Amino acid sequence: MPTESLIPQLLQLRELFADAAPTDGKTVKDYAWIISKALNHEHEQIGSTGCRTLLADYLKLPVERPSLLHSTILAAAIKISQAYPEFRFAAFLKMWGIDNLRKEDHEKKTAADGKKYSSLAERTVRALAHSLLLHPEDRNFEFNHPSLQGNDGSSIFSILPMVVTRIKEATGKDGRKYLFVTLTSADGIEVETISHNLQVSPLHPLPEGKRHYINIGQLYDCLLSPHRGGDAKGREGLSSLSLITSYLSQQKAGDIFPTAVGYIASIDTEHGHMHIYDYHSRHFVATVQRFSREKAGDFVLFIPIIPQASKFKSAIILSTVSETSPEVSAILRDIRITGVNKEKNYATWELIDKDNPVTELLSPLQISQGEQSPTFTSGYLNLSETLSLTPTLGEGGLKALIYLRRSKDNQKRPYVAKIIKS
Repeated sequence: MPTESLIPQLLQLRELFADAAPTDGKTVKDYAWIISKALNHEHEQIGSTGCRTLLADYLKLPVERPSLLHSTILAAAIKISQAYPEFRFAAFLKMWGIDNLRKEDHEKKTAADGKKYSSLAERTVRALAHSLLLHPEDRNFEFNHPSLQGNDGSSIFSILPMVVTRIKEATGKDGRKYLFVTLTSADGIEVETISHNLQVSPLHPLPEGKRHYINIGQLYDCLLSPHRGGDAKGREGLSSLSLITSYLSQQKAGDIFPTAVGYIASIDTEHGHMHIYDYHSRHFVATVQRFSREKAGDFVLFIPIIPQASKFKSAIILSTVSETSPEVSAILRDIRITGVNKEKNYATWELIDKDNPVTELLSPLQISQGEQSPTFTSGYLNLSETLSLTPTLGEGGLKALIYLRRSKDNQKRPYVAKIIKS
């Protein structure tokens, strides 16, 4: 590291180039080297704006590319991206030219004590991934260079919006208590991490005095990489991806995750769970939170969370929905009564549209395991459980909420949860 600051010399050369840019190669190269050394060693004194200005100046210079000089500028840009989150490293890299990485830039460095350090190419990939995490506007950039991919041609890193689906306290390997958080992507990828890995973006800090609390339903932009150990610690339902860093998203989960309308069949107050069914007979469990106002029998708009590697489906409730709304009407079925037994308090029914039977939409794991869903076009209803309905034989004009529910004999059969007269 230089003993004297290069900034005074840098300012003199910059004034020289601003007045009348020299054309001789040596002066240009000397100026480029001064920029490189100053940025590598004094970027903190130069400041964010100054660093970006000098990088822009360098990129205009007619210097050899690829070259050792060009690689040292890239190394400086990596340091700048670590010091100043607002620096868009991805945009810089595109102008620098990923094809300008040299063979030497892919080699790990060995210190005097024998310790190996990451190559410039590896550090470039990490800096790019973090930059894309912080700056969503740059994620449309396509970097298909082999340097940015694994040996099999796949991406080394991936960025996914993920929603918090579970929070639990457990003991870590060091014997201390931690909050373990499960996050799930829209396509069902799950990762588990400790709570301090979920952060607020330095570009979007919370207002002064506000603390960062992690709640179910919060959306985070997550930087992920393949888990070296294979199936993330061997725990069921977790993918082979590990979370590197995550920042609280500026979007809401309901804006990018698919939503559905469901029915709260019951609330388990002992375990703090709500049991929800949707039109496709899928059973979801939602956590009862401190501010929950929902009750059994409510219709709700929710985000269905369906992991790829687990049968456990959870729900994030967004709002309640009126029973008379078009959204609820869309999940009801038209039925007619085919039989009535008042003594035993039940009736039989059948669907008007038998081409659209009551069945269950299976999860990816159930499909992979070869499970099959039973299909029904008719069934029984308990008169005392359907708003004290007293139907007549052949009666139509009835709309019913029907889903498959497991009976005491462990078989799934259609259950009429509610009937509404048209």
